[in-house]
Amino acid sequence: MKRIGYFLLPFFFYACSPNTTLQEELKSAQSTINQQEEIIDSLQALLAPESKQKLVHVVYFKLKEDLAESDQKKLMDEMEKIEAIPVLSNLKIGKFQDLGDQRAMSDFSIVMQMDFDSEENYRRYQEHPIHLALKMAIGPFLGASPTTYDYWTIK
Repeated sequence: MKRIGYFLLPFFFYACSPNTTLQEELKSAQSTINQQEEIIDSLQALLAPESKQKLVHVVYFKLKEDLAESDQKKLMDEMEKIEAIPVLSNLKIGKFQDLGDQRAMSDFSIVMQMDFDSEENYRRYQEHPIHLALKMAIGPFLGASPTTYDYWTIK
C-alpha cells in the first residue's frame, strides 16, 4: 500500500500545482469578455441617443434679396426670443460669412442652431407658442421656406 501511495504522490502534487496553460487561457478569456463588454456599452449608447447625446436642430434662412440691414437685425432679434423656450439649449444665430469656399451654402443668409435633450423636447419646441409666433413674424423677411437639418451628436 505504501508503494501505491508513493506512486500516486507525484500525480497528487501535479494535480494540485497551478496549471499555467489553464491560467493563461482563463486570463485571455477574461480579456476578451472585457473587450466585448466595452463594445456592447458603446453600441448601447448609440442605440439610446437620448441618454447622452443631443439632438441638434439647424435651420437655414434665405432672405429676400432687397432686405435692408435694419430688417435683418429685426429678424435676428425675433429669432433670439425663442431662447425663452425651456426645452431648447445652446441657441446660436449667425450670418453667412463668405470665406471663398466654393462648397459654401451661400444661398442662405442666416443660420440658427439649437440643441435638445430628446426628440420629445424637440416636438414640444415645434408646438411652443413662442416658436409659432416666430414663424409668423419672420415670414415677411424670407425669400423662401427655411431649410432644416437635424442630427444626433455622436461626440
